[in-house]
Amino acid sequence: GKHRAAAMGDSRNLPPAPPPTPVQSQAAKRCKEPKNLFPDANAMKDILREQMMRRYRYDVREFYHTTGFTQWVARHSRFENLTLAVIGLNALWIWIDTDFNPGGMLLTSPGYFQVAEHFFCMYFTFEWTM
Repeated sequence: GKHRAAAMGDSRNLPPAPPPTPVQSQAAKRCKEPKNLFPDANAMKDILREQMMRRYRYDVREFYHTTGFTQWVARHSRFENLTLAVIGLNALWIWIDTDFNPGGMLLTSPGYFQVAEHFFCMYFTFEWTM
């Protein structure tokens, strides 16, 4: 009956397929072209140029939630600038720590080295959780 026809491949009751995406269209066109041992370098360059000319700019904020305190903090320009400043300070601190820290481990280092390391650890953990 009805179930047997569906199992046999009867597609009359199925919804129409969505139109192919541009990538699927390109793939279908390539499948119809004759196969060569080596890819066509000019075609590859043309596809690469097309992709490079697109005006898409990656922005991680597109993946953030749209409501809540943490997304507000994470999207704020002051938070972004503060994080960049802390990254720069951390780079300078790595230089200072490498050249002037007499301790071989954090526990044997002077207190100000320990405080600075814990500050950077806490800030980057906070930044990561935002």
